[in-house]
Amino acid sequence: KIADEDNSFIEEDYYTIQTINEFIWINQRICSNKWFNGGILVSIIIAGVLVGLQSYPDLQSSGMDFADIVIQVIFTLECIFKILAEGCHPLSYWLGPERNWNNFDFWLVFFCWIPFG
Repeated sequence: KIADEDNSFIEEDYYTIQTINEFIWINQRICSNKWFNGGILVSIIIAGVLVGLQSYPDLQSSGMDFADIVIQVIFTLECIFKILAEGCHPLSYWLGPERNWNNFDFWLVFFCWIPFG
């Protein structure tokens, strides 16, 4: 609703739309930030090292369990930011040009949370 009966502008609607657009823009900026993407890459490398270390039972520690949870949270946040960056079209995360990686990431993150449930 842009105008009421006397054709006056409804400020509340404008600010709601503006706030949503800013929220989408912030998520798009986060997802395209080189530090964000670099951090995700470092997290992938650390996750790979952790998987390798976990194949040696003598090296198991509570620190590794904590690192697993931190990495899981980072990957979950990556998925959330990317979905929110799609704005009013969140299905584009699963159906858009990056759909293969996005689907892989999402389902990997989803299934990794099952042991915590």
